[in-house]
Amino acid sequence: MGVRAGLMPVYLTAFLLTNRGNLALYKEGIFVSKLTDADIDEYVQEPARFSLRWIVVDDQKVAVLKGVAKLLTELGLAQVAMDPLEAARGLVALVYGLPMWTQRTMHLGPKTRAVREIFAEGERPA
Repeated sequence: MGVRAGLMPVYLTAFLLTNRGNLALYKEGIFVSKLTDADIDEYVQEPARFSLRWIVVDDQKVAVLKGVAKLLTELGLAQVAMDPLEAARGLVALVYGLPMWTQRTMHLGPKTRAVREIFAEGERPA
């Protein structure tokens, strides 16, 4: 006996929120930095478009992401009590929130462009 279709969004949302610190959601291979009701609805309609990735956060990643969380907090873009994956979500949201010109300009150094492209394409699930 499977899960009734009407309960799937409730279970999915509870699972994603419960494991938010270690679970990354991808839609068509693109990291979803902020889960919305529309994403849940789309998942229920076409689950093949989505994938999940369990993120193992080691001490080195924690240190880097805590630094990112601190920077985002200083910029007023995040809460103080962010977990490491939440810091990554905040950074992706920051990049997507940049003006279109900033997202597309080629008048940047090669390293800066490379970092921007990583966020623009989203991290591919393994």
